Amino acid sequence: MPFKEEFKEYYGARAYTIFKRICFLSSITIVLGLITNLIPFSSLFTQQAVVSNYEWFYDQYNSIQAQTANYRALPENAVERQGMLMVLNNNISEYNSKSKQITRALWKAKDLPYQLELITNRRF
Repeated sequence: MPFKEEFKEYYGARAYTIFKRICFLSSITIVLGLITNLIPFSSLFTQQAVVSNYEWFYDQYNSIQAQTANYRALPENAVERQGMLMVLNNNISEYNSKSKQITRALWKAKDLPYQLELITNRRF
């Protein structure tokens, strides 16, 4: 015996009508919930967001390379050395953090490293 007849026989036609409406409304709620939860991610796929993230990784990587060169050019006893190291490592940490974020890493060029190593005083 099909579900419809069995349900009507056991609970009645009115209960079956209510059950159908509840199922229909639940389905609509689920579909609308899925659609509205995906809307925030739609902003990640705009052309401006893609280009902005792509450019950010190149800018940050080149900035880190320049800061590393400046740090290496300083004499060992320079007062600015410790401050420059802190700024450099902060930029490296930001690059590494954004590289791990799926919403940003999607737009990172393949020729850039995934992660950069933090610099210690002993390394240079």
